[in-house]
Amino acid sequence: MEIYNFMFFKKQNKQEFIKWGIATGFLECVYVFLVILLFNIIQNNNSKMNEFLTGGLFMLLLFVVSVLISGLLVFGKPVRLVLEKKISQALNTFFVSLVTIFVIFVVVGIILFV
Repeated sequence: MEIYNFMFFKKQNKQEFIKWGIATGFLECVYVFLVILLFNIIQNNNSKMNEFLTGGLFMLLLFVVSVLISGLLVFGKPVRLVLEKKISQALNTFFVSLVTIFVIFVVVGIILFV
């Protein structure tokens, strides 16, 4: 099944949407890993930092930024496809992203706990 993409003036097949879903799921996991690294850096340097910044303000701002980044990664392409009335491609992309995140979660869980 080929889909015509008006933005790039080329045809796209279903595999490209699956690749996009895998890429966004992987990027979401990389982002979570970077946030964990940031938490470790903050924890190691906590004695030098102000409690107000590390406790409340910074964590809430990080939460808001994380929601924005995660929303763009996971929902950005599917929402654009829905607006272009390509519902099945949007659902495929979204569910492939979710499955990719879940598979990485399971693999990391197996590595850590087995």
